[in-house]
Amino acid sequence: MYDFNYEWKRNFYVGFSGNWVPGDVSNHDQQLNTFNTLYSRPPFGQTVSLNITNTLNLSPYIRYSDNHKWLTTLRASFVQRASLRDGIFTPNMSALLPVIGRQIESNASGVADIFALEANYFANKHLAFQFELGYCAAGAYLKETGPGKDVQYLATRAAYKF
Repeated sequence: MYDFNYEWKRNFYVGFSGNWVPGDVSNHDQQLNTFNTLYSRPPFGQTVSLNITNTLNLSPYIRYSDNHKWLTTLRASFVQRASLRDGIFTPNMSALLPVIGRQIESNASGVADIFALEANYFANKHLAFQFELGYCAAGAYLKETGPGKDVQYLATRAAYKF
């Protein structure tokens, strides 16, 4: 995981972040050598890392942070398969794609392009709210091996810290 940013104007940042979770490089050795994120040491003190496997995520963004109440991010995430010789798995290594009964082999690398606007409001040191509006354009790999539909979404979250 990486995150580089630069404060180009007071409280405004331009940045580039993402992650790389390797996939299996050979589908002929009878072993699944995909990196298992369930047992990795995740960043930022999380208990487990929740990334799907075999992905490369490149994510440019613009962020506003007043360092007190607001943190707002406009982000694009371009996600593709890290290895064309592997599917995509959940953190517990259950196959997410390809879906049984659909096309198994695919040379497509595009998983999804995600565009999102996220706003975090910190009411006080105990209470925070998060709002996210986004659009996910399904990539060719999702369309070939699974249901692969474009999705628009709105997400909200409230957190209370003791």
